[in-house]
Amino acid sequence: MIAAHRPATPVLDVDALRFLPDGITVAPGCALSHFDIELCLGQQLDAVGTDFVIDLGGDTLFRSCADNNARLDQLRNFKLARGIHVVLLCASESVALRRFLSCKGRTPDMFAPQWNEWRDVAAPYWHACADSVIETDNLDLNSESGQGKFLKMLVQ
Repeated sequence: MIAAHRPATPVLDVDALRFLPDGITVAPGCALSHFDIELCLGQQLDAVGTDFVIDLGGDTLFRSCADNNARLDQLRNFKLARGIHVVLLCASESVALRRFLSCKGRTPDMFAPQWNEWRDVAAPYWHACADSVIETDNLDLNSESGQGKFLKMLVQ
């Protein structure tokens, strides 16, 4: 959706970047247990310049088995060093469940552990480092008007 409005803006998906071209070996700094955001993403960011979107996902950085305070410090330092603006997209539990179930093969019992991890572990840290928070419950990102509302919220 954003790419339709700014086609030259690269989107860096950390889930895709975590692995080397062989698809098996984890890239330096990208292991979830020892994640180093600068080591994992630094080269890619240097290559794309100053206009980019990073899709970190909800559970890549802040996890129940990680030193989340250290990771929060790491992300804050990364933001400062690179001039990054963190936008957190949120949804209520009911909307997140509906969106989760819209993917093939997912069942409600698969959702609860992920939601609980988000709510109890990741969300407080993401909120602590976010520059902007966008509530997406009332946005229909499949419609043109919903996309327009989202883009207006994003640039504010």
